[in-house]
Amino acid sequence: GWPHCEVIKLLQDRATAENEAAAPRLQFNIPSLVYKAGDTLVVTATATTAYDGYLYVDYLDNDANVIHLLPAPQHLVNAMKGGQSVTIGAPKTGGRKGERVYEISEPFGPNLIIAISSPKPLFAPRSDEVENAKTYLPVLTAALKAAAAGADGKRVMATHAFINTVPR
Repeated sequence: GWPHCEVIKLLQDRATAENEAAAPRLQFNIPSLVYKAGDTLVVTATATTAYDGYLYVDYLDNDANVIHLLPAPQHLVNAMKGGQSVTIGAPKTGGRKGERVYEISEPFGPNLIIAISSPKPLFAPRSDEVENAKTYLPVLTAALKAAAAGADGKRVMATHAFINTVPR
């Protein structure tokens, strides 16, 4: 459903890796990708191995909210070395001071997480951690169009994954 299908099409059209092995990667703390209400989401995002650049990670829920996981108020730095990983989110207990805990709650169902690697910044960090997809998607579309491969051949690359959230 919207906005998931639109985002996936946008990424396929504007940010597909020619070499899948070079695409950014997402790993989750729950390998089944089924999260129950109250579970915490911890994502390890790895930037493309093709170049040093910038990594963006967003969570799109079924209510058309976009939660900016990276950059975010708790983690403004999204410059990454090629192949560098960052862990986003923390368990409810045992996390480091200042880490954000992303606890699963409604809306339940399939939710989309995207990771985008770019050789140049796509845009400044968004002013709000959460914004509506109707506001964000035109900005993302324009940024991806503007970031077409330069003379050096470095192009924006992306990956996505669905997690399923369910009541407990």
